Amino acid sequence: MTSVSTRRFPFSDSTAFQPYVWNVAVIVSLMAMTIIINIQMIRYGLTSLGDIKWHIAWVQHFSQQLAEGIWYPRWIAGTNFGYGSPTFVFYPPFVYYIGSFLKFIGFKSEATMTLLFSLPLFLSGLSFYLYGRSKWGKLPGLLGAIFYMNTPVFISAISFGNLSTLWAYPWIPLGMYWVDRSFVKPQARIAVSLMAAVVALTHTPSLLLYAIAWFIYLLFSLLDKPFKAVFLTFAHGVLGFCMAAFYLVPAILEQKFVNLDYQLGSKGGFLMLQISDLFKDGWSDILVKNLVAIVVFLGLCLYAARQNKQEIRTTLLWAGFAFMVFFMVCNWSEPIWRSSHILLKVQRSTRALVLFYFGQAVICSLAVRAALKLHWRLKIVGSMLLLSIVWSNFHFGYTLSRQAPGLHSPTNGVVHIREWLETALNDPYSNGLIDVPEYRPLLSDAAFDPDIRERYVGGTPVPYIEGGEAYFPVPSLNQQEFSIVEGDADITLEQWGAYNRQFEVTATQPSTLRVRTYFYPAWRLWVNQKQHPIRMADDGRIEFDIDAGVSRATLQYHHTNTFIFGLIVSSASLLLLLATALKIYGLPLGLGILPISKGG
Repeated sequence: MTSVSTRRFPFSDSTAFQPYVWNVAVIVSLMAMTIIINIQMIRYGLTSLGDIKWHIAWVQHFSQQLAEGIWYPRWIAGTNFGYGSPTFVFYPPFVYYIGSFLKFIGFKSEATMTLLFSLPLFLSGLSFYLYGRSKWGKLPGLLGAIFYMNTPVFISAISFGNLSTLWAYPWIPLGMYWVDRSFVKPQARIAVSLMAAVVALTHTPSLLLYAIAWFIYLLFSLLDKPFKAVFLTFAHGVLGFCMAAFYLVPAILEQKFVNLDYQLGSKGGFLMLQISDLFKDGWSDILVKNLVAIVVFLGLCLYAARQNKQEIRTTLLWAGFAFMVFFMVCNWSEPIWRSSHILLKVQRSTRALVLFYFGQAVICSLAVRAALKLHWRLKIVGSMLLLSIVWSNFHFGYTLSRQAPGLHSPTNGVVHIREWLETALNDPYSNGLIDVPEYRPLLSDAAFDPDIRERYVGGTPVPYIEGGEAYFPVPSLNQQEFSIVEGDADITLEQWGAYNRQFEVTATQPSTLRVRTYFYPAWRLWVNQKQHPIRMADDGRIEFDIDAGVSRATLQYHHTNTFIFGLIVSSASLLLLLATALKIYGLPLGLGILPISKGG
């Protein structure tokens, strides 16, 4: 008797092949949307708007110091015309590790920046699709993802160079995906911890806003979820924040050494959306259209679910969330923001708009699911409404992205800081770049003044001050590594590295020297192998006295006590997470937490 094998190859069954086809179609669709939305930057290069000038320099110097073997570059030695800056004590590093990786695998500087502005757009669509598919199905998830990618916050972040802000957007739907799963699957709580750590290391204002929204969501979840499941989800989120303590602890406790309050004066102080401006052209005009879209989607959902109380409840809760966020964005909520100095660090309430648009994208997915249940005529009406809103958002982004030309644009538009951008892209290590004022030393006799701002001359980063005399240090271009304040001495420089400087001083009399390095408590000086006191000069640089004679000196950047404490907390939290994972899985961390399903 001849036996016939019943084994099937993966692609021999068309029904088995369908999920693969669908998954490929989803990825291709989201990649295509990414290219379409960011086509201006992809074709014509970077614009000069917003903070992009800072991000280029930070990616360049961060990657350089990683290549030198500094695993976590916190002091950026080559900015501020060589005076340096503790930028990554206060600015989260996640995006710059990604940028450094892209440079290490061969992408040139401008291509790296273009990818850094494109990847989070694609990841946002993909993460929303994963979340939407798990809640409402494949097609609602995909259309909701496309809607989410086209909302104005993405276009604005790309156009105005808000790199870390843009990278915070993918974590909203992905975080929701894992939080919802963690209520029923203990394994997903590992992912909640990892997500919390990634958010903390991506963008600090977004971390604050997301943490508040996440906590409120957990409180609402107590209405229909077991207390233990919600509490354990909360505990794992906190554990994730603790894993990022190596960044968070110094970023909070070392603020007293720098001018971090400078950012409170940005654009005239804390900004809020004025209700009176809603019907003006631009941002407010597109926001009104999206508010109308929520109402239309809401009506479609409620009509389709009129016999289903659970669906009605879900729809109304999401609509309530979106309108609550809108309330927090507009000036009606100003007393709430003004009540907390920490909330004011967000700088502008419109940072929360991404939560509003995420809620709108969810309602869009709900509307798609509702439309699939309706008569074909109503399906056509619902589809037309959806397409009209997507087109409106896209047209807004298309117009906005073309208001400023790129570096390689063939139009007659002017890139106002072309020289600065080209220096940052092509010659970033020549001490020709400045850094933000808020990370420079806090002068002991200076008082914060929100009206005093640092501006820059023409296309070069040479600063000038508006509104009075600067209360913060202002570096000077083309300065020598050392200057003699008092006395007489010759200085022979032997090494000038990012974290280590060695030199020999031959002084004919007791002398006072200054180093072209901004003062920060992490710097230590050794003279003839003995630790030597340093102080901050009146211009923010490191200053020290030295005796007559020949002295060998070493100036080194060390870890501060707060950084060491944060590193200990992070290490302990990571070990606790590993122990939790081993207990859950009984095998190494990382297996079984990826969002894979048989349905593709």
